[in-house]
Amino acid sequence: MKKRIPGLVALLILIAFYFCLRSFLFDLHGMKDWPFYLFMVGGTVIAISGLGFGNRFLPVCTVVGYLAGFAFGYGLQYDGPAGYNTLWILWTCFFAAAIWVGIILTVIVKARKCKPQL
Repeated sequence: MKKRIPGLVALLILIAFYFCLRSFLFDLHGMKDWPFYLFMVGGTVIAISGLGFGNRFLPVCTVVGYLAGFAFGYGLQYDGPAGYNTLWILWTCFFAAAIWVGIILTVIVKARKCKPQL
């Protein structure tokens, strides 16, 4: 059970931030569906890796990617040539990169633990 606590905490933080985005911060981004889609992807990643397998790094990187990705996207957003806003693109790219960083960290840690003894 102890190894699943980081996943549970990460999931609770993700849920709390999603509800803050959905209700209190809606005027900042104006998107209804995209935060939910990213939340579902993040929740699935956390549920499988953190709660299912007891991974520590991937759930933390996922929730940090969701939070920091929104801040990064909001800070660097601009209106594109066709009149669309780039917040969702920047947020998604940062979020995906954070998930990949978590996967790479997990692989590195597992490889170091399973290093053969000479």
